[in-house]
Amino acid sequence: MLLAPDRAECHVRLADAFDDLGNWREALRWYRTARRLEPGWAVPQLGAAAVHLRLGASGAALEILEQLYRRTDGAEPVGDHWAAALAAVAEQVPVVREDDVYFITRRAEIRGMLPPLARALAVATDPDLVDRLTRIRRYVRRCRRRELTVHWLRHPGNPWPARALAGLCGGALLAAAYLTTGTRSLLVLAGALGALGAYAAARSVLIPRWRLNGWAYERQAEGRAVAQPASVPDGSVA
Repeated sequence: MLLAPDRAECHVRLADAFDDLGNWREALRWYRTARRLEPGWAVPQLGAAAVHLRLGASGAALEILEQLYRRTDGAEPVGDHWAAALAAVAEQVPVVREDDVYFITRRAEIRGMLPPLARALAVATDPDLVDRLTRIRRYVRRCRRRELTVHWLRHPGNPWPARALAGLCGGALLAAAYLTTGTRSLLVLAGALGALGAYAAARSVLIPRWRLNGWAYERQAEGRAVAQPASVPDGSVA
C-alpha cells in the first residue's frame, strides 16, 4: 500500500488483512480509503458492510448494501450480499438462543423477522442462499401458526381454560334459569356466554407455536423439560 498509495486494491488488501486479524476498526478505515480512491468499485463497499455487521452496526451495513444494489442495478453478487446481511439481521431478532440455535418465543419477533426475510428473498439469486432463506422463513411462519395440543392446559401462562370453564358454566346456569323462569333475555345471555366459553375452549388447545416454544424453553430452564422447542431445521447460525 505504501508503494502504490493511489491504488484502491492495495488498500483493500490491507483492510482484508486487518479483517482477518479481527481488527475491524482498522479494516473499516482502509475499506473507506479504498472507496474514496475508487467510488465505483463494489469490493471495498462490500467489505465495509461486512465489518459494520461484525461491529453490530447493522443499520449502516444495510444502508451501504442497499445503495450499492440500486447503483449497480441489482448486480447478482451485490444482491446476494445484501440478502445475506438481511438474513443475519433477521436472525438476531430472537432473544432466546443456545449456541448457534435460536427459538422464536414472542409474536413481536415474528413481526421483526418476516419483512427483512421477504426483502432478502426478493434480491437473492444464489440457489443455496435462496434455499436457506426459504427454510428460515418457513420456520418463522410455522411459529405463527396455531397447533392443537392439550399438554399445556394447566400451564400458568394459559388463561383460556379458566375462561372456558367460566363461560360454559355461566351459560349452563343461565340456561337452567331460563328453563325455570322462561325469561328470553336469560336464553340470549346463556347463548352468548356459551359461545364465549366455546371460543375460550378452542383457544385453550389451539396455541401459537411461538408461545409453545416459550413455555417449553421455560420448563427446560427449570430442569422440567417436557417438549423441545421447534428450531430452524439446520440449526440456524445467529
